Amino acid sequence: MIETLRISVRNNAVSLRRGAWLARALEESDPRARMQVCPVAQEEHDIDAGENLLWTALRTDTADCALADASTLKTWPPPPWVRAVAFLARMNPRFALLHRSSVRFSDLPAAPRLSTSSGLARVQFDNAKPGAEWVELSGDLPTRLHKLHLGHADGVIEPASDLLTLGIAEDAIEFLSTDMLLPAPGQGVWVVFSLSDRTDVAQALRGLDDRKAGICAKTERTFAARLDAPAYCLVGARAWVQTKRLTLDACIMPAEGGVVQRLSISGAPEQPEELVAGLVDMFRQQSVFRQCRGKVDRG
Repeated sequence: MIETLRISVRNNAVSLRRGAWLARALEESDPRARMQVCPVAQEEHDIDAGENLLWTALRTDTADCALADASTLKTWPPPPWVRAVAFLARMNPRFALLHRSSVRFSDLPAAPRLSTSSGLARVQFDNAKPGAEWVELSGDLPTRLHKLHLGHADGVIEPASDLLTLGIAEDAIEFLSTDMLLPAPGQGVWVVFSLSDRTDVAQALRGLDDRKAGICAKTERTFAARLDAPAYCLVGARAWVQTKRLTLDACIMPAEGGVVQRLSISGAPEQPEELVAGLVDMFRQQSVFRQCRGKVDRG
């Protein structure tokens, strides 16, 4: 039995809150257990550094496990000496609209002043409702929402799962349909990692592992990795299991804006690799993908 389970998280408001939730859930499942949330130090906005520090915490034995948002991981699959021991149940995968005057999407004016930390959301939104003026709000999510209320923007579009984690989902005016805005691959799913040989950690987390969340997150992230789209190309994906069918809905688009190409495929949930391979082949035949790839070839 692990005397104290040390949970490494990134040092931001959402990760710290999710880490606290995980610690409480584990303590409730075993009153004898002791948990310690260990934020890693990182430079502001340096996402790659934060991810590397999570892996370093495992290798140097300063943490027993690492908790990460599946949509923000730059490396997928994770390093071979790391394994995912639990996929936490998926939270709302949609994007949320917050507006300081409580205006819904259908009632937005012709040129709203909006802000988002997601280029994926911005380009899809512009395709659904052209004309928005995009404003940059710096800082973490609570800071950006504070700036929204100060009038620095009219509205903000952010992942609903982040609002749920912070306990402020009721501030959202509307959760935008995935028919309009597909989420980032893995959005809404948090993953707990440990060293591959830490069977004790896997045993401690076994009760929190959600099979469907794992299938969907791995399918989405594997699709994005196999597509290997260039940096100029943004990728959205959402997978779900229903009536013994796994459906993968995905889109690609130029990061600077333009046409959003969207395709989907369905099959048996026991064969996600076949679905991923099939959808990757379909996208590579599309003009949007060739356009993005052509930019790389031209340098």
